[in-house]
Amino acid sequence: PEAKDEFIFYRIKPGLEMLAKAMEQAKSTDPTKVAYALEGMTYKGALGDVTMRKDDHQLLQNMYMFTMEKVGKPGVKLPFEASPYGLRADAMIPAKDITLPTTCKMQRPK
Repeated sequence: PEAKDEFIFYRIKPGLEMLAKAMEQAKSTDPTKVAYALEGMTYKGALGDVTMRKDDHQLLQNMYMFTMEKVGKPGVKLPFEASPYGLRADAMIPAKDITLPTTCKMQRPK
C-alpha cells in the first residue's frame, strides 16, 4: 500500500489534522489560542471519532485489538509496513466504555 495507508499514519493523523484545524479556527499559531480551539474538538477519522476532552486535553478514541497474521488468513487482506503480514481486527471497545473521569484542574492562561 501507499505510505498514507500505513498503520502508523492512523495513529498520527488525528492529532496532526486536529492541530491544523485548530490553527485555522484560531487564525493563529499562538499556543494559547490553538489550545482553546482544540478543546472539545472532534475529528472524524478512518477508525472512528476522536475527541479532545476540554477538562484535561486528553484525546478520547475507540480502542482496537489487532492480531498480526500472514496476509490471506481470515480477516487479513492488506500487508502491514511492507511485510507479508497484516492486521486482523479482533475487537473494538468504544471510547465511551474506556473513558475514565478526570480530576484535572488545569489552570488555563487568560
